[in-house]
Amino acid sequence: MVQDPALREMIFDDLKGIITGKILIDPLSLKLYSCDASPFEVTPLAVVIPNNEEEVSALVKYAFEKKIPLIPRGGGTGTSGAALGNGIIIDLSQNFTNIISLDDEILHAECGVTIKQLGDFIARTQFRIPSAPWNEERTLGGWLSSDASGPFLLADKHPRHYVTALKVVLDDGSVSWFESTSQGSEPTKEKVSRAEIVQERFSFFLEDQKDELLSATSTLPYPHGNYNLRETIKSKNKDLHQVFLGAEGTLGIILAAKIKLVEKHANPQWGLYCFNTLQESMEASHYALQHSPELCDILEHRFFSLAKAGDNLCAEWIHPNTNAVLLLCFSGANQNISLNAFDKSISEAGIIPIRTYHCLDAQTPSPWRLREVALKALARVKGPETFHQFIDDLVLPRENLGAFLEQLTTVLKEHESTAVYAICPGTGQVQLRVLGTPQKSKESARLWSLADKVYGLVQDFGGALSCQEALGLSRLPWQAKLSAGILPSLQKIKDLFDPYNQFNPGKVVGTSSEIPIWPFRSLGDLENPSEQNKNSAATIQPILKWKDNSPLIEASHCNGCGLCKTQSSTKRMCPTNRVIKNEHATPRAKANLARMLLGSPKDQQLFSSEEMRDISDLCINCRMCATECPSHVDIPGLMLEAKVANVEMHSIERSDWVLSRTELFSSLGSMLAPLSNLMLGNFFSRWLIEKLFGISRSRKLPPFARANFIKRAKKKGWTKKPNPAKTKVAYFVDIFANYHDPSVGEAIVAILHHNGIEVHVPEGQVGCGMAPLAQGDVDYARAALRQNIRVFADLAREGYPIICSEPTAALFFKQDAGRLLEDPDVDLVASKVEEFTSFLWNLHVQGLLKTDFSPVNLQVGQHVPCHLKALGQPLVTAQLLGLIPQLHLEALTDSCSGMAGTYGLKASNLSLSKSIGQPMLSHLEKSNLVLGTTECSACRIQMEDVGAKQTVHPAQLLAFAYGLLPQLSRMMPKMVKKN
Repeated sequence: MVQDPALREMIFDDLKGIITGKILIDPLSLKLYSCDASPFEVTPLAVVIPNNEEEVSALVKYAFEKKIPLIPRGGGTGTSGAALGNGIIIDLSQNFTNIISLDDEILHAECGVTIKQLGDFIARTQFRIPSAPWNEERTLGGWLSSDASGPFLLADKHPRHYVTALKVVLDDGSVSWFESTSQGSEPTKEKVSRAEIVQERFSFFLEDQKDELLSATSTLPYPHGNYNLRETIKSKNKDLHQVFLGAEGTLGIILAAKIKLVEKHANPQWGLYCFNTLQESMEASHYALQHSPELCDILEHRFFSLAKAGDNLCAEWIHPNTNAVLLLCFSGANQNISLNAFDKSISEAGIIPIRTYHCLDAQTPSPWRLREVALKALARVKGPETFHQFIDDLVLPRENLGAFLEQLTTVLKEHESTAVYAICPGTGQVQLRVLGTPQKSKESARLWSLADKVYGLVQDFGGALSCQEALGLSRLPWQAKLSAGILPSLQKIKDLFDPYNQFNPGKVVGTSSEIPIWPFRSLGDLENPSEQNKNSAATIQPILKWKDNSPLIEASHCNGCGLCKTQSSTKRMCPTNRVIKNEHATPRAKANLARMLLGSPKDQQLFSSEEMRDISDLCINCRMCATECPSHVDIPGLMLEAKVANVEMHSIERSDWVLSRTELFSSLGSMLAPLSNLMLGNFFSRWLIEKLFGISRSRKLPPFARANFIKRAKKKGWTKKPNPAKTKVAYFVDIFANYHDPSVGEAIVAILHHNGIEVHVPEGQVGCGMAPLAQGDVDYARAALRQNIRVFADLAREGYPIICSEPTAALFFKQDAGRLLEDPDVDLVASKVEEFTSFLWNLHVQGLLKTDFSPVNLQVGQHVPCHLKALGQPLVTAQLLGLIPQLHLEALTDSCSGMAGTYGLKASNLSLSKSIGQPMLSHLEKSNLVLGTTECSACRIQMEDVGAKQTVHPAQLLAFAYGLLPQLSRMMPKMVKKN
């Protein structure tokens, strides 16, 4: 399909009258949808996000009429490129997200619901999702379209075995349910609908070609793909719904499904066995399979070594001489018998593991951790070469696995390739990940040669292209070689359902001449990204400092897995995506755009564009994606770079300028208090502030202190250096504690004094600089940093720990200061910075913290700020406050607060800010909690404004419990009982 701008405009004009959902043809949106979780990149003609079934039907009719390909897309989390194409991408992940019913064990849901959401929905039942995929952020439609299985394939088989009905849009736009039937269709009834016609012709084709199809299809125990012809032929009723499962959207578009659930694993018990050789582990697995395990995996030494290096518990499990690890899982009534029986059987066979670990209950750490940690470690490999999954789903007859692995080792050596792999002896799978840089043309040629040789081995040993994933773009080029006998029949079925090849062309039945073979993600015209900064004539230079690599290299480390799309309550990323729920808001979108724009000289100007600024503004600088992303890609840093580039190119907007100068306005407000506080309480004043500065009139702003903390500290002598012989710290105050609530700083000093620590509050310090940096105002942020380095560098050299009561300030010095200045003093100060609660807890661990707290009988809700989590240190506030007698602490883990520094102050951000924080804020507001506590001043503003509860810093609670600051009693509810 020709990528013609005029054609795009025509599509937009044609569809805007029939589609009320989004129609995207702008360059940045098309770039976002040119990638998924595979290593490939294909630019589409357009992207359509339909609102309902009728719009999907209308779009199919339109595409059929105009002969434009349609590529269905769910979460974009498949690893083979099945959701990529050069036609119209139809994104079904945003508006088809209803879980309709759970009737006995049958779950009915729309195609855009993720597997994680389905699992959460049935969490309190006795059921689970059978054969749930590895990536639970897959949508139901994408999962079924690829028939993708997960780690329990051995016991569960493929998802298709549990689907009882599918709702599908056919090539004429008609929508039909295809269900399991107890009998075939009536032969005498006239076929009128497209569904009936297809059903009749399909049944006739299967009957007519039965013998040929059975002889041509795979006889492997876990067959996958090939439109499920072998199983459909053998089934009693030739149920048509089976043909869509694993069809990758080439026959129709799945809108909804009904799935039969299965019982949860009953008391699973795990075994981990270390062996000297891979051969021993393979022999042991044969005995394991005789006892019907739920899971049977073998990890070769490179695979588990990644887990050993990054996890102390995994290192304890693995014997130093181990070269292969066997993982087993048994469940059900006899799981303990099975585990013991296996141990006995290998002992009798003379197969002796060098170390064994059993997990017999839910309280004991599961050996599955080894797999999880290793996969995360693979994702975190950063450098010119990373591990890729384009040859990852090999399947062999069980009896040929050993011989295949021997020859695979030889092939890898011949191609100078490093790989890690896991083996699933029960299913015949070899899950291979190869180290390489496929974006480079020479490297791509080497990897192609490697794949060709590996797939040749698979063919020689009677294997198949895939068992667990779609063919997509990664494996399809070899289909003609490995599936030559069945290919003509697959094409006939494709012609029957989709005669004009409109549905996802270039998948399942052969490659497309319009899509390049293996269209790897590019780094633009830069063959070697490490040379980016040297090509100054053709390349925009980064404005921020990137010590270890360039923005382009950092962006290229995102593999697009889609885990950042999560809605899980156990994760914090990505707050904006949880509300907006579109591709533009995902962290991976920002990494992809940075890679594509910075890597292409002709597109680099877009990086500083207003359109890119709109997307980078969806990053609220919470840092949770960088913290929770398996690859730890510095997406916040990339978005700061984009905002800085935008400001340099277009200057800063008025409201952003105001937010950058939070300290200036806070200091003025403090100087003019109480008049300034009266103005904050006046509706007209707030209205005027919104009109002039963009600060929401609806936002309840914190009052200004008449005398700021630094002035108070000077009066009390804290600004003078203490006796050098005493234990001492320097205190970095930051804006809120200085100008809005000095009692935070007073509590900090009082607590430290109470514990025998002298506190120096140096004059001349200013706000840390995070507020201007978050707006892209890099010059103002650098000026603030330079001033603070002048103030604190000598203190750091003298050995002063620098205590921050504001987590954002600690984060700024540790992670952001180095982006702004290349100065050894910056690193020195960063090395001495400590967040206050962590500092206190370390004192307690050393036995140096006084615990003479009075009882405080309060129900308190504790919120952990994102920036505290982003520091990457143990979260100790709950333990610290737990030292206070009678204090009842309830964790507010529901969500981010949504305030995001100054982000939530802006009128244009108010609604989104409140929506992001709504889960946590509702918990705070509606519970029996009488007080909130958090280290973050911005979170505090949100908790008091929207959560409607008085909120204090943990230091204020501790100081009150110590009995140090009687004036804090004004902030505490009346029900506090002092003993």
